[in-house]
Amino acid sequence: MAKSVLISNVLPQESLDLIPAGIDVDYHDSELALSKADLIKRLQGRAGLVCHVLSTIDEELLAAVPGLQVVANVAVGFNNIDVAAARRHGVVVTNTPDVLTETTADFAWTLLMAASRRIVEADRYVRSGQWKAWKWSLLWGSDIHGKTLGVVGFGRIGRAMARRAQGFGMRVLYHDAVRADASVERELNATATDLDTLLRQSDFVTMHTLLTPETRHLINERTLRLMKKTATLINASRGPVVDEAALVRALTEGWIAGAGLDVFEDEPTIHPGLLPLPNVTLAPNGEQEMPHYPLNGYRVTWQLTDAENKAFLDGSAIVNSADPFSADGEVPAHTAKGAFKLVIKLLRPDGSQAMERVLASQ
Repeated sequence: MAKSVLISNVLPQESLDLIPAGIDVDYHDSELALSKADLIKRLQGRAGLVCHVLSTIDEELLAAVPGLQVVANVAVGFNNIDVAAARRHGVVVTNTPDVLTETTADFAWTLLMAASRRIVEADRYVRSGQWKAWKWSLLWGSDIHGKTLGVVGFGRIGRAMARRAQGFGMRVLYHDAVRADASVERELNATATDLDTLLRQSDFVTMHTLLTPETRHLINERTLRLMKKTATLINASRGPVVDEAALVRALTEGWIAGAGLDVFEDEPTIHPGLLPLPNVTLAPNGEQEMPHYPLNGYRVTWQLTDAENKAFLDGSAIVNSADPFSADGEVPAHTAKGAFKLVIKLLRPDGSQAMERVLASQ
């Protein structure tokens, strides 16, 4: 019996064209999310789901679709999925780490520079016709070179930010639940420290942590008051990591100098107190993504095949599992015989292979 999959949001045609003819595909060709009721209805009898962060995969949905075997989230983050519930239902959850690392770091650095140098304010000033003559103190911002960058969350993107800081001669502090290897610290000239110390000493604080119960509102009134009055906060991780109401107060009352955000607590709704503030640079979530395709210009193809014909997969481990009970991003080996198999190939625009993810569920 042919395997079947629901693709719950728009994908490039070139990716869809590469799905084997024997796979039954239900394709929701829209950037808008399906309602939960529609998602459950269309998942009936299907083994796989390829979804974006727009789709909420929780206990209710998983209980209603017992045939589901794998959920492939087309994103680095996976806070839209109750991974523990998926594990209880025997559903493998995967994400796509590293495909947006450099792109996201580029845009986070752009936010940092725009906020510190007041680029958006300067643009508005010129366009409104207010610029009449040279002024000594016109729109002074903050230098970046030689300053201290504090990185909260020292994973792939956090480390990419640290590399960019090297080009500006910056001192780098980082805070993470897991300390980086000494070789990584030497390479990036980065020093591990506790969060409070990082906040007190950094001129720029950039957030790159996962959203968990522990990191929700990690940046709040208490932690914002620890920061320098001249500091700039950048959040390019997940919106709820920052308490937006507290941030509005911090920016209004001068606890910190500025901020740059492309994620928000209740997207696409933005706290109304942020909108009129000149010292915060705002961008929609997804602005950092490349125009050719949401994964940094890579062509992403899903090949859905019968793993019974791939005996070498027996006992293989899942790559890029989002299972929180696994170590190093992998779950214990799952028997792939007779399973739904999902191969995600990431190809560079020139057609050469960048990486391959082999995903199988028990």
